[in-house]
Amino acid sequence: MGFGFGGVFGAVHGQFVVPKSGGGFQTVDTQRGSVTAVSDTSITVKSADGFVNTYKVTSSTNVDAQRNGIGSVKKGHQVVVMATVSGSTATAVTILDFTLLPAMHGTGWYHPGPSAAPSTGVG
Repeated sequence: MGFGFGGVFGAVHGQFVVPKSGGGFQTVDTQRGSVTAVSDTSITVKSADGFVNTYKVTSSTNVDAQRNGIGSVKKGHQVVVMATVSGSTATAVTILDFTLLPAMHGTGWYHPGPSAAPSTGVG
């Protein structure tokens, strides 16, 4: 899939269209928020503005850059979801769990909270 989180970290939720490899286009959803429900087959996320959406989770969903890691995601965790959309079904391609990132990278690893604006280095 030819998309990433680069330009969407500041977005709470949204939808955009990207070119598909081999031709055509793919609709992509992105959402940042708190997990309100999670299972082996789905994740429901509520954004700060109250928007709630449920995404299908498959064996191909990457959770924190690992396949089949949905078991580590818990209710209340802060996440970013990127999903492909087909009809009315949004299937999670990637889930980043900000709550788990410090544990994954050690206590010295710095990352801004999910609501923090990116630093411009100008102060």
